[in-house]
Amino acid sequence: MFDDVSDVEIRYSHINNRRNDWDKHAIWNLGAFNTDGFDLSGKNVWIHDCHIWNQDDCVCVKQIDRNGINADCSENWLVENIHASGVGLTIGSIGASGAHSCVRDITFRNCTMHNTFKGIYLKSRPSGGGTGEISNILYEDIVIEGAEQWAFWLGPQQAGYSGACSLAWPYLPGSKCPAPDNITFNNLTFRNILIDSPSFSPGVIVGNETNPMSNIVFDNVRAKNAWSIPWLGDYYKCENVVNATAIGGTYPVPPCFTNNN
Repeated sequence: MFDDVSDVEIRYSHINNRRNDWDKHAIWNLGAFNTDGFDLSGKNVWIHDCHIWNQDDCVCVKQIDRNGINADCSENWLVENIHASGVGLTIGSIGASGAHSCVRDITFRNCTMHNTFKGIYLKSRPSGGGTGEISNILYEDIVIEGAEQWAFWLGPQQAGYSGACSLAWPYLPGSKCPAPDNITFNNLTFRNILIDSPSFSPGVIVGNETNPMSNIVFDNVRAKNAWSIPWLGDYYKCENVVNATAIGGTYPVPPCFTNNN
């Protein structure tokens, strides 16, 4: 993990973290948790042509705030030409700060995720006072094959600490998944995303009731051989989102999006 970096290039790296040769992230392998691939905060970062198989976030953009030395926002990132399998191409988890936590102007493109546990993963976490943002984000030309959990997750981090989205949600009756009200998700674009044969429904998009996610575009986001379970035919859990649009042949369309296909 590297914090508060500036002008960094990471290339031609191979990370292989597993306990056996299974082509899956079964419980035995997931026991090697907290094994992030590339976990950084800062500005002007280029990560490319890497292969990552691990049991936590594959590439993770972490927050920074105005107290930073080299940067006051994790911004201007390009992550491209990546083969990744683990807990996702990730932003977060982002918590609020009195100095305003910030992640913006991030692009992930041309990535393949084979039998990954999670796929695209943007996550917030409960925190004290202050504010934070995840804004101006682009994921494009991504293939997610055989996701073992959620291929697509925008919302609060599932975790075991107080106030977090329950690890048992939505399967345990009474479990909850609250979204923090002081983290703003805005201007998120997902283009040419193929979700192939996920183990569950394609995904979760959950904002806060008083501070909903805004300005989200699904452009040719397609799921094939997908389940609607556990959302009773809706395919996505989608709530507390405004100005969300599906275009370019997106299917299925999340129920809280406007269908402009």
